[in-house]
Amino acid sequence: MGAIVGDRLGNRDRGRQVVYQQEVRRCRTVDQWETRISGYRVTYEYGGRTYTTVLPYDPGRRLAVRVNVDPV
Repeated sequence: MGAIVGDRLGNRDRGRQVVYQQEVRRCRTVDQWETRISGYRVTYEYGGRTYTTVLPYDPGRRLAVRVNVDPV
């Protein structure tokens, strides 16, 4: 009789589903590189002198310049 009771106690949870909930976090590091043009370094000559400037746009093959004349 003791063996029967022990067997039933040992197997009483068999056949029943036990559901556990557990929060799981899976994190990973992601490197995302992006190339952006922030400006155009432009070198031009005017009046026998060389100038360099940075423009926020592509000036193309020709560049309009503003010339100021100061008295000597």
